[in-house]
Amino acid sequence: MLQTFLLIWAACLAGGVALWVVSRKLSDVSIVDVAWGPAFLVAAGIAFGRGGQSSFWHFLLLAMVAVWALVFQYQRTRRYGPSHGPASRAAPAPAEGVVQTESSEEPEVAEHAPLSG
Repeated sequence: MLQTFLLIWAACLAGGVALWVVSRKLSDVSIVDVAWGPAFLVAAGIAFGRGGQSSFWHFLLLAMVAVWALVFQYQRTRRYGPSHGPASRAAPAPAEGVVQTESSEEPEVAEHAPLSG
């Protein structure tokens, strides 16, 4: 069990470091959003493969995680595009009645906004 946990941890660490290297080259940290669904699927696949038991319930759990990961990734890609994270969303319109001042600075946008909304 500990070996499986360490293997999953190592796979997540290797994937995270690889994504970090790619994001530095592209200067786009939003690519990490692309990895959430597949990362869960990889972790579940490793746990299934190293579990030692291949019962119907283990396979069903793996299938459920796979369906969730694929649906999550499809919806995220359909909504935001292949590499368009919350960090690059446009700033919300100012509230009614708020006076805008003339400045050359763009409005500040929260770097981590929720996916829904």
